[in-house]
Amino acid sequence: MVHDLSRTFPYHTARKSARPIDLLLRDVPMVYDFDVTSDWHQLCLYNGQSTTEPTIVKVPLSGDRADGALGLDPEGNYYLYDFWNDIFPGKLKGTDTLTQKLRGGEARMLSVQEVPQFIATNRHVMQGYLDIVKKPEWSGWKKHLKGTSKVVANDAYELVLACNGRTPVSVSASTGEAVRGWKDLANGIAVLILTTATTTEVQWSVQFE
Repeated sequence: MVHDLSRTFPYHTARKSARPIDLLLRDVPMVYDFDVTSDWHQLCLYNGQSTTEPTIVKVPLSGDRADGALGLDPEGNYYLYDFWNDIFPGKLKGTDTLTQKLRGGEARMLSVQEVPQFIATNRHVMQGYLDIVKKPEWSGWKKHLKGTSKVVANDAYELVLACNGRTPVSVSASTGEAVRGWKDLANGIAVLILTTATTTEVQWSVQFE
């Protein structure tokens, strides 16, 4: 329980909050959207209708947000990541509808990002919004991804990465230890794990081939 609560701190200080985009569609909203950027959304789905029965929640990726859609680019492609269940739900087209089955009383936190290398982190429910100092940069011709993260001492920090047909061959960190592994090998979803003895900012990199 302490670990789970620690994933909700600190609270962000931006003067905006998640919008209940299905407010006009049902008595109790179930879909809350926080747009980090135009191509990166943090989506909270909440089954508040029942504490015992599962509920199907559907969210169109593109379309008018007043109609319960995310308003994303219909020409885009998007990766999802489920924070609390620590799984990769898949990749969707901008014209697709996100469909999730929520347990009774469940709140599910999803990262929705237009096909990048970086998808999510395990440090906070906002999956990188607060702990990524600067959104990771991809050097196409070098096949190199680099970024900087705020890492807590003795707390394994995970960056979930999409390989997009490539293979991570080496990793490095400015301090502490960096280890590469897989979250979902079949779908090419890798993980970079950083550990440090002190709480600090860590510059990290991943080399692909």
